[in-house]
Amino acid sequence: MENQIFDLLEQKILQILNMASHLKAENQELHLKNQQMQAKLEEKERILLTLREEAEQGKKVQGEIETYKDKQDRIRSKIENLIEKLREFEEIP
Repeated sequence: MENQIFDLLEQKILQILNMASHLKAENQELHLKNQQMQAKLEEKERILLTLREEAEQGKKVQGEIETYKDKQDRIRSKIENLIEKLREFEEIP
């Protein structure tokens, strides 16, 4: 009877050791995957930061373009007014 108890105890201990070994290997694998995912996340964050900076630069350029268009429209309007005044002047006898 005592031998059976010791045999059963030995079996249970071996099962626990096998399970601990398996869990340790799984933990190492998960740790490696975590590191890989962390590296991917950092790369994606760098890309996102770059894209945000480029978008901000694009907005600045778009603002400059709008400013130049407004200036061009004002100049065109002034020139058209001057041409109209010249035509009126030419019509004076």
